[in-house]
Amino acid sequence: MPKKNKCKGCTLEELDAYKKIHEDAAEEGFLINYAINPEVDGHLVVQPIFHAGQLYDLNERQAERLMKMIWASCKAIQECLSPQRIYVYSFNETKGYHLHFHIIDRS
Repeated sequence: MPKKNKCKGCTLEELDAYKKIHEDAAEEGFLINYAINPEVDGHLVVQPIFHAGQLYDLNERQAERLMKMIWASCKAIQECLSPQRIYVYSFNETKGYHLHFHIIDRS
């Protein structure tokens, strides 16, 4: 049965396969993908594969899982690109998108 009122974050099955880097196997897991319109070469996005509007919508177990995915993304960028800094940010102000975090490197 199709979901009603799907936000763009909930249409992850429509994301091109080449953009996906890692998808958590858990039912309430997370996805790491390349940014659709990247700011820099290593621009990644971490987002839940279930609908969550804000960070406080996650339970403690989900929040821990999310942090592990963000940490793994930062570690991969550091190992591959050796940037001077890695920034993690989330504005979630764009209408139609659910919770997601951008991870970018700055050299």
